[in-house]
Amino acid sequence: PREAARLVPPQDYYVLKGRTGDEVVEIPSNLESLFDAFYALAPELQAIYLRSCYWFNLGRVVFHYSASMSFLALVVAIESLIAKEAPHVCNVCEKDHYPSITAAFRRFLNKYVPESPEREQFYATRSSIAHGSTLLSFDMRNEWGPEEFHPVAIEEQQQQDDLWQVAQLALVNWLASKEP
Repeated sequence: PREAARLVPPQDYYVLKGRTGDEVVEIPSNLESLFDAFYALAPELQAIYLRSCYWFNLGRVVFHYSASMSFLALVVAIESLIAKEAPHVCNVCEKDHYPSITAAFRRFLNKYVPESPEREQFYATRSSIAHGSTLLSFDMRNEWGPEEFHPVAIEEQQQQDDLWQVAQLALVNWLASKEP
């Protein structure tokens, strides 16, 4: 007989790990409180959270077709949760200046995933992909050999794995912060 699902502490559940299909189903022990937090949100915050979840899932779905698009989707999942800041009037030119989305991204991760030192590189890579100046090496087909063994590809894969985990923690920690 198969072992029943097992409750595990969130810090053990939300770590990057492979799946073989033979594992016992694990459920984070805070799942009930996360559901409570979601259903206690105002409808507009529920919509924001679901939009963020859409982008997070898209990052998973498109990875084998485009690592670059996957990376972009994971960053957008995080950006979806960032509260939009109002412009401020510049005291020099007296025109509206909008806060930097890069700075907002940094502040958001500082708050919800503070142990993420690679946040600066995430946004730089996202900007390069979004503005068309780069693709991740996985998306550049190499007819002369396996690009997955190239040092750049290994670094990019590590960055993708780190971003996956940071995005997952950002979504969970944002929702947990809304607990009633």
